[in-house]
Amino acid sequence: MTKGVFYCYQIPRCNLARIDWILENPIRDWELEVEVGQPVWRVEYNHNHPSMQKFNRLTTCTACQFLGVVFDDDVEDEFEEEWQEATLVWH
Repeated sequence: MTKGVFYCYQIPRCNLARIDWILENPIRDWELEVEVGQPVWRVEYNHNHPSMQKFNRLTTCTACQFLGVVFDDDVEDEFEEEWQEATLVWH
């Protein structure tokens, strides 16, 4: 099982144990909270779960009432693209 991570501003007020793609209880990310000035939750999920594939995972999170979702691998992908562009500019 591959772990994925996303961050969000709000988690649902329900029994999170019923959401079968969540691997562990969401935890507050205090360091990011200081950066953005509002509560931030770190959620680990099963990256291989059918409801959490790249094409449908945002819809799944929104349907489960996770709000302000940002996926860790999306941020990494954007950073790598920006870095590659910056590298091309410098050469």
